[in-house]
Amino acid sequence: MFTAVLFSLIAVYEWRFLRKRGRKPKTYVKVFAVLLVCFTYNFLLEWFRRLPSPNLLIEWIFGSLVRVFV
Repeated sequence: MFTAVLFSLIAVYEWRFLRKRGRKPKTYVKVFAVLLVCFTYNFLLEWFRRLPSPNLLIEWIFGSLVRVFV
């Protein structure tokens, strides 16, 4: 519930910011697409507790790169 409220506040803030600055529709699509991906990922993390957290995912990606280059 807290996540939905937080993302709603961020969406309202972004909407007002983009409208005030007169941004192109393409910018709206990019901003809200990223927001939707982040919200979906956070929702899935809350729903399925066994999914890897963002920290583990980042460590896995960069750990693999370190092993390749070092």
